[in-house]
Amino acid sequence: MSTRTSKFVIYKSEKIFMEKVRDKNYFQVCGMDVEEITDLEGLENLEELESLRLEGNKISEIKGLNSLVNLKELNLSYNQISEIKGLDKLTNLKWLSLGANEISEIKGLEKLENLEGLFFCIPTQPHGNDILEIKGLESLKKLKHLKLSANKVSEIKGLANLTNLETLE
Repeated sequence: MSTRTSKFVIYKSEKIFMEKVRDKNYFQVCGMDVEEITDLEGLENLEELESLRLEGNKISEIKGLNSLVNLKELNLSYNQISEIKGLDKLTNLKWLSLGANEISEIKGLEKLENLEGLFFCIPTQPHGNDILEIKGLESLKKLKHLKLSANKVSEIKGLANLTNLETLE
């Protein structure tokens, strides 16, 4: 049985809710009624962080996450991100959600070899990105779930190496 501890912390003058499940060494940070976070600076001391959820903010660039090497889940959906970059050091990442942003090209994911879930859309809503072509995923051998619906992909190709792929939407 896990023990949950929760607390509010101040991050960039905003209230952020932090939750830790001790038995699983699981941390979660998610914005609560914030929706004004514009960047990811200031998180570098949270090296043990495993889950970061900052969907629904005004983040336009992915940066400041290099020290979060234990991160396994990152949700940056509903932001203003136009380019995927700054994720190279997050090699333990298993789930990445970037739905409802302004991304037009899949790139910058080559080093995320442990990625199992990659989401460029919001599964229950028609909010995707502007992705036209599937590319840059060849090295993601552990990828099981790829969700691209609500994007502008017209042809499915470049997925032959993804032998563990179970879900493609």
